[in-house]
Amino acid sequence: CPTEARFAAADAQPARGRGRPLWILFRGLLTAEGQQAFLNLLASRMHDARATPAGQELDRLEVALGLEMQPASQPVCTIPLIEEIAHFVYAAARNLTVDDDAAGLQKQRGRLTALGWMYGPKANMKAHYDTPTFPESQHEWLVSFNVGLAARFAANDEEVTLHSGDVLLMDTLAVKHGVNGVVANSAPPDCSLKDARLGVLLWESYNPDIGARARLAQVEAAAVDGVGGLFGTGSDSEED
Repeated sequence: CPTEARFAAADAQPARGRGRPLWILFRGLLTAEGQQAFLNLLASRMHDARATPAGQELDRLEVALGLEMQPASQPVCTIPLIEEIAHFVYAAARNLTVDDDAAGLQKQRGRLTALGWMYGPKANMKAHYDTPTFPESQHEWLVSFNVGLAARFAANDEEVTLHSGDVLLMDTLAVKHGVNGVVANSAPPDCSLKDARLGVLLWESYNPDIGARARLAQVEAAAVDGVGGLFGTGSDSEED
């Protein structure tokens, strides 16, 4: 049951540039229960993707296979639990000892857009900068969840291995990012996704209605209470 899952006490590793963080890696934030919660929530979407002609050759694909996450006409995440977990990550990042003016990291966010990718063992994604969601935006922070096979992730001049359960938060306009490759046979023994890497990305949805955005700004604070049971507290004790 997702509400009973535990999240590990993550080792947060900020990477800085020009005096501010560009990306923050939360190692092992999703426990086995949390990873399975993602797989359960996206099971039907992953099944539909595998049923396509491209999906039937996932083991040979050199590109990622996209999941249908929400209607293109209304780009707002339709899976509340995943959206709430992403808001929790934003809140956790704000609680780190980082600059107060961390280029948009400290602000509260409204609704989020979701994107899902399945990477087979031969897949990659060319390094790139994201296109701004908001006109004239200079910084956009995206949350990336990783489940299944490990991925060799490119972040500017660094390569970071993202393991199943790792969560990455990055400024996608400042970080040139991509996937150099997938590590075969690297899924944890207790993870049911053995042949692919699932990447779930969330970022702030664009809504030109300023009033609507203001009304939704409280969702992040409420999310901390709503999904707090999914995260560890830093101790080894288990709740009943």
